Amino acid sequence: MKIIARSPRLFWRMWLSLSPTVALLAYSGLATARDGNVFGLTLAETLQYDTNPMRVASETDNRRALNSDRRDDFISSTTAALTASKQLGRHNLYGELSQTYVVFQEFTRLNYTSENSRVGWSGVYGAENNWDAYYRHTVTHSDFADLQLALTNLVTSDTLGARLSQRIATDWLFRPEVSQNKDRNSADIKKGGDGTTRNVWLNLGYRPYTANVLEAQYRLSEREYVYGGGYRQNELGAFGSWGGNTASAFELRVALVEQRAKSGSASQGVGDFHQVVGHANYRWRPTGASTLNFRLFREISTINFGTDQDAVARGGTASWSWTPLAKVKFDTIFDYRKREFPNTTVIDPGSPGSRITVHDRTHYVSLGATYVPTQALTVQANARTETRHADPSYLGYEDRVYSLTLQYAF
Repeated sequence: MKIIARSPRLFWRMWLSLSPTVALLAYSGLATARDGNVFGLTLAETLQYDTNPMRVASETDNRRALNSDRRDDFISSTTAALTASKQLGRHNLYGELSQTYVVFQEFTRLNYTSENSRVGWSGVYGAENNWDAYYRHTVTHSDFADLQLALTNLVTSDTLGARLSQRIATDWLFRPEVSQNKDRNSADIKKGGDGTTRNVWLNLGYRPYTANVLEAQYRLSEREYVYGGGYRQNELGAFGSWGGNTASAFELRVALVEQRAKSGSASQGVGDFHQVVGHANYRWRPTGASTLNFRLFREISTINFGTDQDAVARGGTASWSWTPLAKVKFDTIFDYRKREFPNTTVIDPGSPGSRITVHDRTHYVSLGATYVPTQALTVQANARTETRHADPSYLGYEDRVYSLTLQYAF
């Protein structure tokens, strides 16, 4: 109860607004679970030791940046999640509610509550066609790797979306999707990134009754910032996947992204560009107990440094999972990525009268183990090391994280 008392009033407003729908679905699901209705409650607790949770550089003075003589901390996260669905003929009403309470032992002023809730209505028609309409509300904390400050910044997002999957003839599938997302930051220094994004996805694919897929994709995205400006993106791409049901599978996506920035005070970090993005992924299962994944990628995103800044990232990921026993699983992940911010410059520490373009290289290694003693209980242990080398150097950091998670599903 001590942790719950620290939750903001927004927590109670969200639960009061969405809980009647989920409660009704839960009651119906409990009453007729055998008819395909679902009700679930999950509780989880994570204990974590982080050597550098604020991701500050080794050369940074702790007292000045963090107002503390130390930079490491013990962190606990308590999660409660409720899911429910109600089947009504060929329609399905569903809801999800999730809250996570994060408590810092040293940096107590940074305690926060994250949220993830969703309600929707889906259905099927014809032989293989389906649709889904939903509303999603999330509250997440900004990545400390981009903050590098002892600062709480909660990003609240509200999304309305709808999608359709329509079979055309026998082997062709048309999948349009539309959404609107409004996001806002709690920290004043981050509010330049507040805005609304509208997306339209059009996907036309050749999907025979095998695991192979060929698809043409188009996306239109338009963002408007609260303080003026924004950008418009057009993305045209192709996607293919082969061998999904075999011991080895390959996936490839290539797209051309064109961005046009709108004039305005909040658009200073985004500009016009043409970029090629995509990924290649190869999955191999040498035995029934192990899986290897290799992934190369190049992607475009925006990072909020007070205003949104264009970021071009490229890199690769290799992962391995091994399940020697039915209840035991081991995972290893290695990730490397290099980012460039073409429209972002900072003062050059070696030459204070000049400015340099920001770029960085980050790699991490993660080792994990999962034990499932019963169908309801899951125990996970994880160790992770992460290093960023940056230019300028004060944007780099080193970090080690060790965590233990207990999860129980009712």
